[in-house]
Amino acid sequence: MNNLEYSYLNNDDVIIKPQIKIDSEFKFFIQLYEHLDKDKYFLTKSSNKYCNIDFLIMENNTLKTLYLEHKSRLTYKAFDTFLISKKKLDNISLNYENTFLIYEFKDGLYYCKFNKDLLNSKENFICGGACYELEKKHFKTGFKNLIIDVKLELKPFNTC
Repeated sequence: MNNLEYSYLNNDDVIIKPQIKIDSEFKFFIQLYEHLDKDKYFLTKSSNKYCNIDFLIMENNTLKTLYLEHKSRLTYKAFDTFLISKKKLDNISLNYENTFLIYEFKDGLYYCKFNKDLLNSKENFICGGACYELEKKHFKTGFKNLIIDVKLELKPFNTC
């Protein structure tokens, strides 16, 4: 029962509700939710802390799906590359090819659509784990641009 929060209205009434951890992913989820048409898109967040992707967005009519992997860091200015676990990117390439990689920093948001060329990025070993160093040249910037590209990616197919 450690995942539940209790609120007491009076001596007899108890309201039980799940606790929600307000972290950077949850804040990003709320931001996405506020900018996507709820009648047109379904948005969900993985509850698995170690999942290879964090979010799924689906266009309701066509079921066309896009995955998002979200990283949050304190600053970007000092670095020329973005780090991602080698295992995570390899798994994305096998299971979630239609994925946007998103890096949210205090000085801006950077994103790119996954493509197999990213697997040719420089490999490194940092903090005990293998990782890829993704070059900034692969990334676009800005939350508004991300929303535009998400909508374009999920645009329904032309039908006769």
